[in-house]
Amino acid sequence: MATSDINSRTFSTNIANPGGNIDIQANNSIALSGNIETNRNNIAFGAPVILTDDLSVKISGTGDINFNATVNGAYNLTVDRDAGIVRLAG
Repeated sequence: MATSDINSRTFSTNIANPGGNIDIQANNSIALSGNIETNRNNIAFGAPVILTDDLSVKISGTGDINFNATVNGAYNLTVDRDAGIVRLAG
């Protein structure tokens, strides 16, 4: 599976309206580049991640970022969140 920019942010100022969870699953691996962003929610990668170019993963507000397998590639990975955990399992 391959993907690039994903934006699941909400532009509502009402805290009861968070952005959407981003949960990327694949059987073998996930090829990623670009920007993946949400606000006040979680981002999870359920298979090994292969960086095909620079990747930025960002949560504005509270939320967790979970890489549930390895991350490989000769590119930059930037992970940013205001509050929450970042988990690199591989």
